[in-house]
Amino acid sequence: MHSSSNSPVSRRVWVDCAKGLGILLVVYGHVSRGVLTAGITPKYAALELIDEVIYSFHMPLFFFLSGLFVVDSVQSRGLSRYIANRVDVILYPYVVWSILQGLAHVWLSDYSNERTNFSDVMSLAWHPRAQFWYLYALFVFAVLAALVVVARRSKSLPIFAAFTLVLYLFSGRFDYLPELPANAIYYVLGILYSRSRFSVSGDFYTSLVPLTASFCLAQYIFHISLGMSYRDVGPAALALALLSIGFVVSLCMWLSEIRVRSLAYFGACSMAIYLMHIMAGSGVRIALAGIFNVDNVFVHLALGTVLGVALPLLAVEAGKRINISFLFQAPSHISAERTIWPGRLRHKP
Repeated sequence: MHSSSNSPVSRRVWVDCAKGLGILLVVYGHVSRGVLTAGITPKYAALELIDEVIYSFHMPLFFFLSGLFVVDSVQSRGLSRYIANRVDVILYPYVVWSILQGLAHVWLSDYSNERTNFSDVMSLAWHPRAQFWYLYALFVFAVLAALVVVARRSKSLPIFAAFTLVLYLFSGRFDYLPELPANAIYYVLGILYSRSRFSVSGDFYTSLVPLTASFCLAQYIFHISLGMSYRDVGPAALALALLSIGFVVSLCMWLSEIRVRSLAYFGACSMAIYLMHIMAGSGVRIALAGIFNVDNVFVHLALGTVLGVALPLLAVEAGKRINISFLFQAPSHISAERTIWPGRLRHKP
């Protein structure tokens, strides 16, 4: 949910559009699950199907997009500085927001969907909570991938990809943090895509229509005809996720051509939205149900999603005036990258 390089691919607007679309799906997915888990409304088959479709590819999409920038960033910064930068922009907000959101959950345990205590909050080093598992996994993947990249062996990345494929196929057997082996393959495929000559960018107009049709058909076959779930790890789920990523990439290349600025803006702010949307969405649900006695699922979904995006964006814009950037990446006086690279250093996003 961030870019990591000044390489040509990082300047493509389609990447921000893809992150923008992805973060909208993330917010909606969490709002929807929060409403259903709270028992505010009965379950709807259509909403459960939408949930299945979203979860079949939205996080793989983010890992794929993050992998696009690894090689150029490692090569431009060097290994130690690159890892220090990942500490500043991934590990630091992971720790800060795990504590902030965790303490909020402790305080509001009587109103939330799960009871949380202080020891749960402080176990973040080995047990990422809520949506923050993504940042935990992203930091691990970034460090491992950087070590592979600096090895400078022509076959190192394909071998790494094969290893992550095996991890994916056996990820259902992992009791501890199964999200890591289940998603590493997408991160590595993003790296390989950035290194390959293949790109849908040159012909996305002709690829968009068949990819859209294939996406709809594949989702129908997977979820309806076969009755499978995104949790059913295997070749079919992997193929569905990759096809869906291809569809989103082609779609967002088209959207960037017609200059959908709002979607690209959401993508540029996706880290802030990701960090804050759970508290915003949960606050909306608690207010609607507890104060206004609203139990209409569509009101909850609409307001929860809109405000789950809008409130973090307001915080971002306010932060430009009152300087709260320390909430999103390490400030200069404790920056790991500045320690590794002393002197005047302009942080790269």
